[in-house]
Amino acid sequence: MCKLTFRNVALDACVLINFLNVDRISILGELSQYRFWISDAVHDEVIEQRRGLAIAYRKGIVYREDTPQIEENKVIAELTLSMGKGEAACLAAAQCRGWMLASDEKGKFKKMAVERIGQERIIGTADILFAAIRNRIITVYQADEIKANLEGHAFMMPFRSFSDCGNP
Repeated sequence: MCKLTFRNVALDACVLINFLNVDRISILGELSQYRFWISDAVHDEVIEQRRGLAIAYRKGIVYREDTPQIEENKVIAELTLSMGKGEAACLAAAQCRGWMLASDEKGKFKKMAVERIGQERIIGTADILFAAIRNRIITVYQADEIKANLEGHAFMMPFRSFSDCGNP
């Protein structure tokens, strides 16, 4: 019998809200190689999309993180000196639990995340869509439709089309 393996991913509000805004949160649940977790701090950042998030919890698309351990709380306290609570909780979970991090944040946060967990453990909205294409969950055309819809929500990706990015 095959054992299913997956990577736990701390999901930042930006990535979560992107998928909720375009009503494609189901993609996260179909990516069997990942299990997406949401901290209380990130949950609290989701305001307008709360109904969609509740449905995602009920369907097992995303999961609530359990209470952080003492060491993780120390890291969160340290990180909140230079970033928001949601970002701090996600990065602390990735660092202390050995998880991946799903975030589209740039600048200082991105630099700090790379220093703490390495670039290879960070994915963003585009990476998740590429994974969905590779796993035949969506087509390149559908990914481009999602990209266009996200642009209507002020989220831009640095390429014209997923087809321009080679073999996803």
